[in-house]
Amino acid sequence: MNLQSPAKLRRRVFALLLCAGLGLPVLAAKDDKPLKEKPAKDKNVVDARKDEPKVKQSSEERWLETVHEQIKPSEAEWDVLKPRVDKVIRLVREVNAGRESKGVREPRAEKIDDMATTDVHLKSKALNDALFDPFTSPSRVREHVAAYRAARESAKQNLLRAQEELRQLLTTRQEAILIIMGLLD
Repeated sequence: MNLQSPAKLRRRVFALLLCAGLGLPVLAAKDDKPLKEKPAKDKNVVDARKDEPKVKQSSEERWLETVHEQIKPSEAEWDVLKPRVDKVIRLVREVNAGRESKGVREPRAEKIDDMATTDVHLKSKALNDALFDPFTSPSRVREHVAAYRAARESAKQNLLRAQEELRQLLTTRQEAILIIMGLLD
């Protein structure tokens, strides 16, 4: 049995109360080790994530990667499918460009990327800018609406052609997966 001096016991009780009040880990009375220890790392195991540079992927790249993981094509199949899947992804984004669930927004400078240069995006931006300006005439707004609809309809037709080209190369299972993912109708 380990008997401690009253002064030493008071210091330990005070330390325990202080730690508990501050939310710090409580020390064991006997060997002064934390009650919850971190597991020791195996020095022979290398954490591969530390050595990999963090590269920010675009949403299209992540989508392509997800499609690859989901449809599980062979490498030869993927070499043929990848450009077509990429085209469908870009066209789906283009068809949906300019849609803003928050409504009309103040015109702002945008980052120039592939999406910012598509016809649908440019027409939607022009429509938004016209709507934000309270002095735009109704006839001018109608012109912008017609231009946006024409650009979007053209993009839809391009998407339908690209989807059909892709569909012809897929198995039934792969087609079903891409339907669930929203890339095919």
